[in-house]
Amino acid sequence: MVDELIWQSDYDVGIPDIDDQHRMFLRLVGKIRAEKGSGADNEKMSLLLSELLKYAEYHFCSEENLMYGCNYPERAEHSRIHEEIIAELRNRVFAVKFDLDDYDSLEAFLFNWIVNHILKDDKAFAAYFRNV
Repeated sequence: MVDELIWQSDYDVGIPDIDDQHRMFLRLVGKIRAEKGSGADNEKMSLLLSELLKYAEYHFCSEENLMYGCNYPERAEHSRIHEEIIAELRNRVFAVKFDLDDYDSLEAFLFNWIVNHILKDDKAFAAYFRNV
């Protein structure tokens, strides 16, 4: 299980809307953890996981709109990464909905994705975005 779900200033990319969305995503992961810990039933957990997936799709669309708007040269590759993450997230959410023992694995995937994708791919985009 992931020990730390607290936003760190290192995760800021310098685009306020994107930073706010990243923080919200981390809050959703924390909410899922808290609900699981308090013994929420399968229906509640299923709804939270659906919210998480839909929020990830919204966030990626929002980010890709910014990339399009500034003609980001790495937009196609970044979008491909988003598609891979969403596909993996869908698979993991599906698995968790039918196997409640898999939350820790899902949480670790989410946290690693948030940290690694933000620190590498999103920061590269943000640097370009701020300089155009």
